[in-house]
Amino acid sequence: AGSSSNGAGQFFFAGRTLAGARRRGVLAFDLASIPTGTPVDSVAVVLSMSRAQPGTHQVGLHRLLADWGEGTSDAPLEEGGGTASTTGDATWIHRFFDTELWTNAGGDFVPTASANVDIGNTGFFTWSSPALVADVQQWVDTPASNFGWLVHGDESGGESAKRFDSKEHPDLAVHPRLLLFLQPATDAARRIH
Repeated sequence: AGSSSNGAGQFFFAGRTLAGARRRGVLAFDLASIPTGTPVDSVAVVLSMSRAQPGTHQVGLHRLLADWGEGTSDAPLEEGGGTASTTGDATWIHRFFDTELWTNAGGDFVPTASANVDIGNTGFFTWSSPALVADVQQWVDTPASNFGWLVHGDESGGESAKRFDSKEHPDLAVHPRLLLFLQPATDAARRIH
């Protein structure tokens, strides 16, 4: 119903919780420091997964087709239940709570994942593919289209949720990372966070 979110939380989730609720995360990186038209050679998205339901499940990154926001909602404890949405939060039905809706409940995104990774135990996981390169190249060429990715877990059955550390986590080492290799001006790789 759009009543819960976790826009300022330390964690975000993908998959189904123990109670069977679906969770999806949204993730974007600021690419404004890259000159428009710069060729992108390779892309890697690195996420820290710090808690999970048992079993190995696939988690995909899907290019988002609409902008979204982060409010001040910050769920208690392990954060999987969310908390009351605040102004600007992305929710299951809102791009920006409580004034702008997704066209499709659960988010407006490309149905085919740009990259998938099988995730079991906790740790760092890396997504990399030609489709991720194409996503980032589009965003570099057309900055207004950079809405980031939706993090989509296995929603086919029960108990598949994976908990990822967000940029609000107090440990900088576990923040989401976007690693880009760009064609030079200088022939050096640039790392964008």
